[in-house]
Amino acid sequence: MKPATAHVWSRLAHSGLVLVWAFVIAMPFGCRSNTELIEAELRAKERQLEEMRALLDCRNCQIQALEMDIARLRRQQMQLPSGAAPLCPAVQSLALGRLTGGVDLDPKRPGDEALQILVEPLDCDGQSVKVPGTLQVQALEITPQGIKVPLSTWQISSRDLRQKWDDPIFGQPAYRITLPWKAWPMTRRLRVVARFITPDEQVFEAEKDVEIELPKPELPTVSEVVPPHPASPPGPHTPQPKLPDHRPLMPPPPPDSGSKLIPPKKGSTSHPPVGLRPPTRGRKR
Repeated sequence: MKPATAHVWSRLAHSGLVLVWAFVIAMPFGCRSNTELIEAELRAKERQLEEMRALLDCRNCQIQALEMDIARLRRQQMQLPSGAAPLCPAVQSLALGRLTGGVDLDPKRPGDEALQILVEPLDCDGQSVKVPGTLQVQALEITPQGIKVPLSTWQISSRDLRQKWDDPIFGQPAYRITLPWKAWPMTRRLRVVARFITPDEQVFEAEKDVEIELPKPELPTVSEVVPPHPASPPGPHTPQPKLPDHRPLMPPPPPDSGSKLIPPKKGSTSHPPVGLRPPTRGRKR
């Protein structure tokens, strides 16, 4: 081997060893950088967890404060004199929930057979609160010309309304009421007007335009309109139908006054018919 070639190979080997050693030395630094990233992400997750715990503690404190307010209001209500109106949280406004509209009670029939409304009495913080009161609901049809025609009206007492309170897992609590149609609507667009009256005579109103699927009422059949009358067998008190009187169309001719009746022969039992002349023979002139 020539000296120049040997020198080249020695230089290549030396450079390869340098690269290997550089890779070996850089590996711990790369692992260290990945470890630092993972630790930074864990620290961020821990901070988020601490924030969520602090928020949960704040919510628990608010719940405890509300429970104390409820207990205080119940004690005050028990101390009220007889005949006084019960205390209730202050209602600032009234709203209709987003699920207000038509509801299909019978999947086998097309269209919505009833109206469902969600009534939300709101306090000063915009939260829905359960308060006693009566409810009036009116539905109006909106024609294509924009004219509003009254359709149905419902009145819900305080006792019935108290049983309709719904507190779902998701969404805001409200009075959920299903009202069957008193008259079938003819237009898809309806305006729903709700009026809530508290025990201290405060009136709150809310309205909302909704669209429904027009129901198709069942039409009565001919058998339902005109029920058939089955023929009953003749009984002892059933009147029998009268038979037609078979009488001759032409009355019999009157007897001739000039005719002579021939007396019957002796020993004969036959009699000539009345009013008929016996046959006569021709007379010679």
